[in-house]
Amino acid sequence: MRKYLFLIVLFSITACDSFKGPTGPQGTSYSDNASIINFEFDKSDLIIMDQLAIYQIDIPEITQEIVDNGVVIVYRLSGSMWQAMPFSMPIDINVQYSVDYVLDVGYFYETGKLSIVQTSSLKTALPYLCIDGAFKVVVLP
Repeated sequence: MRKYLFLIVLFSITACDSFKGPTGPQGTSYSDNASIINFEFDKSDLIIMDQLAIYQIDIPEITQEIVDNGVVIVYRLSGSMWQAMPFSMPIDINVQYSVDYVLDVGYFYETGKLSIVQTSSLKTALPYLCIDGAFKVVVLP
């Protein structure tokens, strides 16, 4: 019995090595080609339309090539941490442990421009409870 146990353990150890494939090619490093743009805005900078609030900023790094083949990622500074967008925030106005409305925050982009978009399920919440502050845009080819 010990003989079989020893053979099973030995086979298991050596069998793992036989499943290793060749090392793959080196991946693309985007750190050399990435553009990082930091900006801030205030609630007074928002364009309010009914239950929609928009902030637009010119970002020349978003070229047609980026729109067609690249990636644009946006983060919002929340306290001391960067929060990836898009996100939703459930809001409890009167602290009764229920959701009174939801604020959805996202973004879209086109050549040369980025728009931060906020929508609310409660019309009277805009612009008072909209987010503002510091944002970071990462543009990758």
